[in-house]
Amino acid sequence: MSSESVIVGEQIPLSLNENARHINWTVIVVTASDQESAYAFDFILRQRQRYGLIDKSTIILTVNDPQEKLGSGGATLNALLVATEILSAKAGYSLINTSVLHSAHILILHTGRIFPYDACHRSLATLPARFGPNRPWLLTNLDLLIHDFNNLIASSKLPYGVWISSTDAFVTLPKNGIEVPFDSDIHALATLEDVQYAAGHGVYIINKEKVIEQKSLLST
Repeated sequence: MSSESVIVGEQIPLSLNENARHINWTVIVVTASDQESAYAFDFILRQRQRYGLIDKSTIILTVNDPQEKLGSGGATLNALLVATEILSAKAGYSLINTSVLHSAHILILHTGRIFPYDACHRSLATLPARFGPNRPWLLTNLDLLIHDFNNLIASSKLPYGVWISSTDAFVTLPKNGIEVPFDSDIHALATLEDVQYAAGHGVYIINKEKVIEQKSLLST
């Protein structure tokens, strides 16, 4: 089976799962803290689309937060609203119709705030690698996330859904994907950490049945 490769130093090929090409994202939405950043991410995503990392049928949206310090929850709702508006209009509806979400695969990527001393956004941190010789840019965290979520959507076999992720950390997902239960409305991906580290981050607390018990350490 043919595969795409990441070329590291043009010597070490790392094979990548190609199953992701069987299912494509309906919409990819990137949220940004301001309009200038939204324009920049729109340029980057459309470049990736031209070179095949994102399928040509995928709708690309970059949405700036409607107000400062909106938070990831508010940014998610705003991004989902914009995506639903676009899909409703494309389906011929004059008003928002949530039925369009029942056949859509939507990826929402949060870029978060901009730090004054960052040379570029954290999602664009580069690695000494390329997605093959025909893509003229160094691999970024954003590229890895899109690639891994492409594999995830293919392996999940879900008929529709919304996937949400931050972009300021390197996340490694299994190449063969993750089994997502069909009987769960929300499925979260998290890492196991000690209490001291977790106290400074968003957390999930689960019981013995691996069901979320409390939403925050603050409620203990």
